[in-house]
Amino acid sequence: MQEGGQGARRALRSMFAVLLPLICTVLALVLVGGYFFSGKLKHSTEMELKAGTIATLKEPVPSSAQSQASTPAAVPAQEWNHLINSVTHCHGEYAYAGTDGTDYVSICVTPEGLLYQGYVGNGILRRPAIEVSPGVFEVNAGAHTIRVNDAMVEVLDELGDLKLELQMSEWLSR
Repeated sequence: MQEGGQGARRALRSMFAVLLPLICTVLALVLVGGYFFSGKLKHSTEMELKAGTIATLKEPVPSSAQSQASTPAAVPAQEWNHLINSVTHCHGEYAYAGTDGTDYVSICVTPEGLLYQGYVGNGILRRPAIEVSPGVFEVNAGAHTIRVNDAMVEVLDELGDLKLELQMSEWLSR
């Protein structure tokens, strides 16, 4: 009887010896796959945003905005930092940036023209923008028009009715 118990233990040890490397390999593949998948997901999201789609950002967006901003003639790049987050960061010159501490909007100057970048209500939108008058920007967002005018960001429907109004507590415009 004792011989049967030892045989079962040997079989269990043998099975454990085979399964342990397999489990470690699977775990390593999951970790490595997760690392590469997160990079591809980031790239995929960036591509969607370049196409002008709306996505949901799942990372927290910190705000370090402290005081009311003004409208200087030439604003150094570092002066915009407290008005933006990772979504609304421009890779060049800013025409406008504003925040209410939760929502963030920027208008970037790009080689192709102006680019609206918004993180509003946990949604992301990037679209071409135009300056309709000094300091007033408009964005065609499909069935809606976004108007940015100093501290006010408005979303209007196709009839011109106000659908959303954001009062930016801090903003800068070039």
